[in-house]
Amino acid sequence: MPGKLAALSALPATLLLAGCFGFGVSPTTMIEASDSGVLTPGIRMGIDLGYAGKGPPSQAHDGHALEIGWSRSAGDDQQAVASGQPPVRFGTQTFNAPAQLRHEFDFRFFEAAYRYRHFFGGNVGIEGLVGVAHTGLDFTVSSGAQRAAESLDSAGMIFGFGVIGRLRPGTAVHGRATLYAAGTYSDVSDARRFEISLVQSVGNHAALRAGYAFWRIDSEGESGSSDIKLKFSGPMLGLDLAF
Repeated sequence: MPGKLAALSALPATLLLAGCFGFGVSPTTMIEASDSGVLTPGIRMGIDLGYAGKGPPSQAHDGHALEIGWSRSAGDDQQAVASGQPPVRFGTQTFNAPAQLRHEFDFRFFEAAYRYRHFFGGNVGIEGLVGVAHTGLDFTVSSGAQRAAESLDSAGMIFGFGVIGRLRPGTAVHGRATLYAAGTYSDVSDARRFEISLVQSVGNHAALRAGYAFWRIDSEGESGSSDIKLKFSGPMLGLDLAF
């Protein structure tokens, strides 16, 4: 009897550990989508904190600033789930193998960061950024008559590093890497952006940006749902405002 009581008393703890470590949860196939032809428009606003430069604020320069940015990207991809693979679970739907899945996405990224730039006595400079961001990912999975859609949002921290080369006073080449990490393991858990662009000043407080951007976005599924690995790249166009 004492042995049976001890076994029964240990049952809740066993169930709790099973839930924590995923025991008893059926495996799923990861949702993978990649699109290399995505256009990413965006807008950025830089507010200098004590600017004392000689040129207009729209030209790349040293100093501290608050930078606010927004961008949006949309695309699609196909994924084949071969016979024998675990199902894809997303939203309220389970897509059993074999299946040909169609993925559609709409991704939005809003960021606000402290930025510091320093030029080394010439035309080459570096920048560092730290701040906060909010992501929004509308993702749809469909196959035949089945369709599931989810809106995945999260907020987190961003860290960035960039290199700037001034070709002339109003023209610069700008490369930047940005890392995003959320405080949650569901929805959008982390994102990475790499971009290279040509920036042309068109006035004292505005510049046009054109280049190429690479994104990778991860979302960890919860309650037995499939994880998402999303990659996309393509041309980027933007308007930079500077004050």
